[in-house]
Amino acid sequence: MTQTELFARDYLGKLFYFCLKKTGDRSEAEELAGDIALSVVESLAKYPPPEHFSAWVWKIAGCRYARWAESRHKQREHISLPVGGESDGGQAVEPASDASVEDALLAGEQYSLLRRELAFISREYRELLVAHYINDTGIGELSRRTGIPQGTIKTRLMRARKILKEGMDMAREFGIRSYNPEDVSFTASGNQPDGLPWSAVERKIPKNILLEASNNLSGAEELSMELGIALPYMEDEIDALVRATLLEKVGDKYITSFFIADKQTQLEVYNAMRRGSKERSRLLAEAIGESYDKLREFVFPTCPEEDFKWFLYVWLANRFIQKIPGYGILNVFKRPNGGNWGFCGFEQHDLIGENTMVNHNICCGSGFELGQYAVMSQGIRAMYYDACFNNSVGALLTDMLVNGRGADSITDSEGESFRGLTRRFAHIEDGGLAPYIVVLRPGIADRIYELVSSHPSGRQFGDKLSELFGEVRRILERNTNEVLHKTLNYYVSMFLCNTRGMLMNDEVDSGVLKAPDMPETSNAGVYLEILA
Repeated sequence: MTQTELFARDYLGKLFYFCLKKTGDRSEAEELAGDIALSVVESLAKYPPPEHFSAWVWKIAGCRYARWAESRHKQREHISLPVGGESDGGQAVEPASDASVEDALLAGEQYSLLRRELAFISREYRELLVAHYINDTGIGELSRRTGIPQGTIKTRLMRARKILKEGMDMAREFGIRSYNPEDVSFTASGNQPDGLPWSAVERKIPKNILLEASNNLSGAEELSMELGIALPYMEDEIDALVRATLLEKVGDKYITSFFIADKQTQLEVYNAMRRGSKERSRLLAEAIGESYDKLREFVFPTCPEEDFKWFLYVWLANRFIQKIPGYGILNVFKRPNGGNWGFCGFEQHDLIGENTMVNHNICCGSGFELGQYAVMSQGIRAMYYDACFNNSVGALLTDMLVNGRGADSITDSEGESFRGLTRRFAHIEDGGLAPYIVVLRPGIADRIYELVSSHPSGRQFGDKLSELFGEVRRILERNTNEVLHKTLNYYVSMFLCNTRGMLMNDEVDSGVLKAPDMPETSNAGVYLEILA
């Protein structure tokens, strides 16, 4: 393959995006990129390829862009924006020597530039410019409409003209997000009565605003340029995110009000957790193994052995995490409309080959919690989509166990819930109910935790988790804006929840646990806790 062919394969796409960022216009970017490519190809035809080929290509690109920018600058030097005035009748009057903005810029590129800059100037100035120069509204009338003194309006118009002229005289550099939006995944916790935060992040635009403003105080104009979105639309998007409490205003700038972990932060935290994971997994397995016979007595014998073990490991890991000093996920944030949800984002990447996600899905009612720990990497996810995983089934199962009800006590209104219950969670045996899932009667959860945490290996397991909490907190302190430090323990706690999945992966790999053969019908990780 010749050097010219290598250049075409490796550089043409990069040069186009370089030019698109520099010019802000696709047609101009194509023209400039073609000009650069032609210069490179002509030089390769005349001279031997340089030793440092990449640096040479980008030097040519920089020089050709500089010439392009200088040419555009000279074309715009003749533009003279009106000073503007006011007649006795209150109508805008332009000096005789100047044409109106529309007249001066109506021709081709200049009018296009005016429209471009009106799209990227702030609302305060844009509305005045449009009203006065485009809609011919006099300063007196503007003053009456807005309640702003005429002198202030004149000052703002003068400042707006200056900003407009400066903008028209420059080559706009649109950010990468304008043509290559990124994606981000989220996790949430707590009560979400009005659909937030999920309803606010369904589209790419708000996602990328939040990504750009994450740990980065950004003005509306900066966000507008980075995403390549005209300011009137950007202002509406920003207002919606502020109302959703996902974006916080700091002076005249904005910052994402929750933590979005970038790729490198995620990798750093993962490595910190993975370093001691196998030792932590060994300690918990030792503490559970030596207490197992007693632990098995706490649940119904009809619960399958592997399902009980699966529950025991992930549930205890979760309980140990909750006991760490500083842990906090619930009731950390107070939101409008009664919400108390927390939110955390994760920039998408492929740097980590291990899936450590564990979803904890619960149905709660009077005196019970029906829950499932869905360990994503082991394929135990399908269960909680089953129609029988709901409040009415949990309430019926609790009522039948607490009150010793048999199948003959089921009413017509309970029929559907009973069919779901016996299809998945239990069966009728000698007229009574025999549950397939882990059932924790009142007080049993505390006894399980006390038995395992009092074991020497259990105590070491808890101590190592506490040490890890401190290490992860120090990583996040280095990688978050001070605005988020007051709620940092929430994000540390969310990260530490991934140690549950890491532990389950370790226990399956070591043979302590066996992954279900048929995850879609498995009750692994499912439990009912009777609270009173």
